[in-house]
This record gives sequence, C-alpha cells and structure tokens, in this order.
Amino acid sequence: MWTQEDLTPPPGAELARTELELYPELRGPNGTTPIHRPDYTNYVMGLTGAGSIQDYIESYQVQGKPMGAHRLYAGLVS
Repeated sequence: MWTQEDLTPPPGAELARTELELYPELRGPNGTTPIHRPDYTNYVMGLTGAGSIQDYIESYQVQGKPMGAHRLYAGLVS
C-alpha cells in the first residue's frame, strides 16, 4: 500500500520539462500542431538487418506502446 509520503517528491525536486519548454524557439506558429517525425538514420546507414523500408518500419522501429517483446517499460524491485 502506498502512503502519501511515498508519493511526495523530495524537497528541491522539479517536474521534468519538455523540449518545447526548454527550447521555446522550436515551437511552430500559433495554431499549428507538432508531429513526430520518425528517425530513419539507422536504416539509411545500413545499421539494421531490414531488407526494405517497410520491414524497418514494421520490425525495427519501436513506436508508442508496442506489443510483444518490444516493451518500453522498466521496473525496479527493492
């Protein structure tokens, strides 16, 4: 069972800031929506075993909340 003390950050702790908060000059014009642009560098440089760009997108890029073995979760048991 979690206690309020467990959920209270230590003194001096701050919330993480996004890239747009750190670098406001990256923000687009008002009324626009930022989009994620996939990084194909590893594919272009030949650093993957992908036989095609479609194979790379389906098998080598981990996006969002993946299913199966490519999970983006971590845990710590103490």
